[in-house]
Amino acid sequence: MLKLMFVITSVGLLSLTGKVNADPVTVVAGVDDQPSGKAQFVISNETDGPIKYQVKWGESGQWYACVLRSHYLDTHSRALEADGSFPGPHVRFYDGSGGSKDYRMQCANGNNHYMFQHDGGGRYLELYKNN
Repeated sequence: MLKLMFVITSVGLLSLTGKVNADPVTVVAGVDDQPSGKAQFVISNETDGPIKYQVKWGESGQWYACVLRSHYLDTHSRALEADGSFPGPHVRFYDGSGGSKDYRMQCANGNNHYMFQHDGGGRYLELYKNN
């Protein structure tokens, strides 16, 4: 069964579909080009269970615990500094192998939607770019 999720953005309605073929990537955050002055990214959970992960902004920022329900999505954002800059976001999560993954997120415009999904064997968790 294909599940559809929709995100209302400043540009319009974005549809995020169920499983897609994607490769693991270094996560890229985007700068909102609207006058809102935010840096933001969206993560969806394409697994059948909740996922616990953490987000922080900047190398010395505080980690914030997050829980993302199955087949839901969450937007993470932070206000831009007066000069338009912002500390780079990080995402950390346990991958199911007994270890954790910590992605330093690069900042660029474009597709800023990512998804948690299990690898082909269904054992390990990975964060993929949603194309």
